Amino acid sequence: MTTKYWNVLKQRFLGDSKGRTADGSTYNSAVCGLRSAVCERSSEVALRPPSSVLRPLSSVLRPPTSFLCPPSSVLRSLSSVLVIAALLGATQTLSGCQDSGPIDVATADRVPVDLDKSNEERLLRYYLGGYVSAEGGDPVEAGLMMVDGGLALNPQQLDPAFRTALTDTDGNGTIGWEEFVEFVEATYADARLFPHTLAELKSTVQWSDDDSVWFTLDVDGVVTVARRRIYVPLEAIRTALAGYSDAGERIVYAPGTVIVAEHLDDERVLETTVKRRRSDGFWDFAIYDASGRRALRTSTGPRELRAPVQCVGCHLGRRAFDPEKSFPAEAPDGPYGPRALYVSDDLRNAEVTAYFDEHVKRSDGLLGLYATLYTARLVADRDAGSLSEEDRTLLEELGL
Repeated sequence: MTTKYWNVLKQRFLGDSKGRTADGSTYNSAVCGLRSAVCERSSEVALRPPSSVLRPLSSVLRPPTSFLCPPSSVLRSLSSVLVIAALLGATQTLSGCQDSGPIDVATADRVPVDLDKSNEERLLRYYLGGYVSAEGGDPVEAGLMMVDGGLALNPQQLDPAFRTALTDTDGNGTIGWEEFVEFVEATYADARLFPHTLAELKSTVQWSDDDSVWFTLDVDGVVTVARRRIYVPLEAIRTALAGYSDAGERIVYAPGTVIVAEHLDDERVLETTVKRRRSDGFWDFAIYDASGRRALRTSTGPRELRAPVQCVGCHLGRRAFDPEKSFPAEAPDGPYGPRALYVSDDLRNAEVTAYFDEHVKRSDGLLGLYATLYTARLVADRDAGSLSEEDRTLLEELGL
């Protein structure tokens, strides 16, 4: 077991065979593991790095000229000292390491978190930011999240009704991914104030086919085998376009923007997904089933997707998906059916698509080409001589 921990330290400082280094939380866990091993085994074995660690460390220490190379016994000692020094230095600051068993979340003011995910700090900021306020916020500034000395959260900054859902189930003194998901799925939708029914939501967000208010787009994509009809407020797109230059040539939507997608079988709504922009730059996600009740996961296949856990991965990630990836060309069919954006040919504007590069940049965490397609519509209207003066000015400001 200690060999595994030593290898994490080696990867932290030297990188693996592909040049990757261990992230902070994995490193912290390794330090905690080694500390536990030292406590359990008073012999020096627990502190003796295996040869797989010593060899690369020795090669780093070895000077380029052979006559300067100290004996291997010295190298091994130096390697051990360096790694042990790193370990001991880390233990001075890693106050989040817990060797005393499970944490009482009801009373603790610091609970280490190890999600075992890439870009872990950003992911934790996304989730915990949703518990700061109705608009979202910075969980570090709010005292809910800590980054110094390892990622951790302060349960005392959570609403008591939500705190009870956070548990150290396995008793290891750290909130792991599965424990964190249980907490999020039990509390997130309520923390984000999503109505329990679609009817309640529609009383405040009245999406429709009115193209003077909503930009509507039909898509067959990777989210579901059902046809998706997506509704984006026109005003939100226009505001994002007007602010494109000031935002560093990024499409950024205003806080409070709501985007709705109906999953359809012909014209029958099977379920509805909702995205809502927070003031901290992230989006919230919700699902409503065929009866209009708030649901935890989608049901239309090819697989169930849970909100927000499986929404966040794609929206914060960098992977490109069809049909947006291939646009303005037609996309090839996927394993479960077509991949298509159902738009007229005059909206397949290569210049506008390249100008925004919207799907690849996903500047605001959205994968759809809403600004691209709307702008292409304005260009088509200009070519047809039917563009309003206001819209002409908008295109000129964009340099199109």
